[in-house]
Amino acid sequence: MALFVPRSFRFLVIATLVALFTGTFGSTLCLAQNKAPATKPAEDPLTVLFTKAMLAMDQKKYDEALKNLDEIEKKAPKLEVKLAAVVQ
Repeated sequence: MALFVPRSFRFLVIATLVALFTGTFGSTLCLAQNKAPATKPAEDPLTVLFTKAMLAMDQKKYDEALKNLDEIEKKAPKLEVKLAAVVQ
């Protein structure tokens, strides 16, 4: 046997729950906190070199691209081993 609940009572319960969980009526839970804005993370030096190399390739400056790729190899000589571990 189902319990009869008047429509107005159901509306009142739903409105109360919406008010509580959406932060209306001055709830401080949903107000913005005074936090510092997110800072941009520092870029990886290898990523910067790779981006420069690809940009130089796009601009058909192949000598400059080769220099940047050689610099990447000097800074990460064991990169193949790390990549092999990821692939396997």
